[in-house]
Amino acid sequence: METKLLLVLKNKRVENYFKDKLPEVEIYTGDVSMIDDLQFNIAVITLAPKEAYQALLEKVRAVKEKVDVLVVALGEENEESKFIYEKLVDMGVNEKLIITSKPGKKVTSSQLVKGVQNAIELLPDEEDDPPLWDEEDPEIEDEENINVETITEQPSARGKIVSFFSLKRGSGCTTVATSFAGHITDAGLKVALVDFGEPPTASFHLGINDPAEVEPSSVYSGKWGELIIPRSVGDFHGMFEEVKYNYDVIVINYPGKILPFPECDFSVVVLDTDLQSIELLIKQNKLLKYCSPLYLVNKNNPHGVPVDVITKDIIGVKPFCIESDYEACLQALSNGAPAITKSSTMASTVGKLVAELGLLVC
Repeated sequence: METKLLLVLKNKRVENYFKDKLPEVEIYTGDVSMIDDLQFNIAVITLAPKEAYQALLEKVRAVKEKVDVLVVALGEENEESKFIYEKLVDMGVNEKLIITSKPGKKVTSSQLVKGVQNAIELLPDEEDDPPLWDEEDPEIEDEENINVETITEQPSARGKIVSFFSLKRGSGCTTVATSFAGHITDAGLKVALVDFGEPPTASFHLGINDPAEVEPSSVYSGKWGELIIPRSVGDFHGMFEEVKYNYDVIVINYPGKILPFPECDFSVVVLDTDLQSIELLIKQNKLLKYCSPLYLVNKNNPHGVPVDVITKDIIGVKPFCIESDYEACLQALSNGAPAITKSSTMASTVGKLVAELGLLVC
């Protein structure tokens, strides 16, 4: 099988190096637009100097489904590249084909060539890819004789995915996520909440029977939608292909960690105003901006950092705010119900968030 490679970069020395080391490969260099003009087996995407990681992810999205195998040169190993590395893996890029270098070093052409050689080994064999029809296949029936009942119904569009995550536990992430799920369920949408809490506690807010006994890799039904408890992030990726068409909205709850799901439509960061939360926010703010999230500030600390300071000096956008309503939220929790059932403040803020995302617009 002829191997055709696209190098998404414009560097004549690198191009010549590749042609010298890979004489059996037909090599082209250019931008991602070439992927629509020629049929490539492999694409190599690199992060250009001073280019934002978000630009790299956009390139990956543009070519990932149009080639058999993708090689990505990520750059030196650091906190930011680790975050993008995990996101690339979540997008389906083979870990062995993500090229990094040691801190302070640059990815070399020889590393990329090695990556391409590994990619070639992963290409599908032509023998495993038979044509749709050959001489031995039966003739197609006339259209008027086809039994309509045998035609498989195509799946509808997948549900919207909304991720809620926080920088530390105790910020109210699960309380907000379950209230959000309860609100849109009450509005008539079919909803699943995926709880990555350690341990998972969303069941306490959703009235699930025996909430202390929920088990990984299980699905529970309740008044406010279904609750999915994956064993791990990878476990849910496998489940996602099966459930993504079953719900109008999939709500992902990940308290205490940053986990933007690759196919996520909206991300919401739930913040506390205490000093530890703000220090973590400053440390992780650059990474958060790659997700373009909405922010929701839980004002449960009267002595916390003022919201105006958080808005102006750190996140740069106006957040949604929930005024402290601890007693009402606790009462709802004791009833095994989302906080919106007792807290008018929570109900109002979650309603504004749902409106902002346009989930109830027909």
